[in-house]
Amino acid sequence: MNRHRPRRPRKDGAALRYLALWRLEVERAERLHRSGGYVYRGPIGCPCCDGQIWDDSRDRLEALIRRRGKHAHKLRVEVQRLDGRFRAVTVERDAWASAPWWLRREPWD
Repeated sequence: MNRHRPRRPRKDGAALRYLALWRLEVERAERLHRSGGYVYRGPIGCPCCDGQIWDDSRDRLEALIRRRGKHAHKLRVEVQRLDGRFRAVTVERDAWASAPWWLRREPWD
């Protein structure tokens, strides 16, 4: 690195954004579980939409982990911790077997 040509400050990387989005999904599932109400009563109020994960943050995290980059181990540890929390408050539902496991689960009360 050249001392005389300072770099611009780095923005948060994509992995951190995807991790934050996945954390929000996990926290939403935990809130639905704690509420004890009807499973699908979430922010939208639609019984068909509230149990769904609409972003692909977990898919992207899985791709980053599989690439085995320099920080893949740290990322894997954090994602596994969030996955454990997600599995603790969700149950399997009827879905395509080819879908990833996180899309085949829904919050339970």
